[in-house]
Amino acid sequence: MMPLNNPHLVSIHGGHSGEFCCHAKDTLEEIIKAYIKKGFSWVGITEHMPFPSDKLLYPEEKEAGFDVQETYLRFAEYVSKCRKLQKKYSSSIKLYVGFETEMFSGFESFIKKLIQKFKPDYIVGSLHHVKDMGFDYSKQQYDETAKAVGGLEALYCEYFDQQYEMIKALKPEVVGHFDLIRIFDPKYQIQLKKTGCAKTN
Repeated sequence: MMPLNNPHLVSIHGGHSGEFCCHAKDTLEEIIKAYIKKGFSWVGITEHMPFPSDKLLYPEEKEAGFDVQETYLRFAEYVSKCRKLQKKYSSSIKLYVGFETEMFSGFESFIKKLIQKFKPDYIVGSLHHVKDMGFDYSKQQYDETAKAVGGLEALYCEYFDQQYEMIKALKPEVVGHFDLIRIFDPKYQIQLKKTGCAKTN
């Protein structure tokens, strides 16, 4: 017997699937079925958006042999499949088709074109790059990016400044992992308490 939907069980950033994300597993449909089995009332599915430049690709995407054209086609396939699953399981769960953003030079016009073309139900505004350099894939990458921007405190400042810029430009319904910048910093409390990053506008 299928469990009744629990109005308190929802997910606004419904995870990534192995079909459309190199650091995930399970198919999109398997993930949706798992949400239904657990009695979720509604779920927002938010795979990563594609990039406009090969240099921005995640190391795992490069290792898999992807280029920007392939990631764009994969993203289009994701939206199409998720819309079909949205209809297929409409009697069991309310699904919202969205995507997770990135932040890079020229991000605003590129992302707004994606929104116009694919018409997501909503977006999750996230950052995985600082000054077009990744920082969350490994400790080595984190340290290299921190060094390139002038140190750990500068990395935090750039991250939160870019996050603010993204929020102003895109006005996302959800801000994803807003403190991701602390991922490889065991003493992150010290950096988060510093006020030197604050920008007045």
